[in-house]
Amino acid sequence: MQNIELDNNYIVQIVENDYLCPNVDDIQLINWKDIKQKKNLTVKIDFSSFSTCDYKKLLRKFYCLKKKTYRDHLSIGIENGDNHVVAFLYNFNQSNQHHIDFINCLKATLYNNKVDMYNYIYDEVCEFLDRQFLERNLCDFKDDRCACKRGTSCTVGCCRHFKNKLIPLTKLVTCEYLKNKSCTAKCISCKLFTCDFLQKNGVKFKISNILLLDTFFNPIQKYFIKYKVFTPKEKIMKIICLL
Repeated sequence: MQNIELDNNYIVQIVENDYLCPNVDDIQLINWKDIKQKKNLTVKIDFSSFSTCDYKKLLRKFYCLKKKTYRDHLSIGIENGDNHVVAFLYNFNQSNQHHIDFINCLKATLYNNKVDMYNYIYDEVCEFLDRQFLERNLCDFKDDRCACKRGTSCTVGCCRHFKNKLIPLTKLVTCEYLKNKSCTAKCISCKLFTCDFLQKNGVKFKISNILLLDTFFNPIQKYFIKYKVFTPKEKIMKIICLL
């Protein structure tokens, strides 16, 4: 069986035949009573038995059960050498982005504190958004100008904001975190932003469409994640960890 490595010595195994998988509860059916009886949390995940609209519900359920299991000092996963198999996957397609997103969320649930979990989610989503912009060349930069600003003298794209000069006066300045044409803030709010030009071309990133953000953050946290632009990761993390 093929393994997918998660963090903290947890793995999931891709299963093709039932006889290769031990008798574990389906993620849709497992409950706290089963876990207490077996003193272990290990699940079977059959992607053909539920739809993408069920992902958030199942992941939140697993996360709650995992927290109870950890709190009561019960075991998580089945020992496999130095690792623990926390889930057996059926009908898993490594080319299916929805399946990959589910596994990334499962990985998030296995951190033992919220700070580590939020750090993982934040970095993972930032990398995802960076790949979207770079690999798809969404802004279509040429000669240091994006498609929207082509024909103008602006070479900083969206990286400008209003800053108080003398209240109530403000001026438009280049973002202080833009260094050598690279963002040093790792600001997820900025990465989620798409200008009117891109939105007219059908490019828009919603928190509700990014499973990691939609599953593990409450509405107030999502508000700060979406709107706290021109703010470094460290400051955003302090806010969302308090909420």
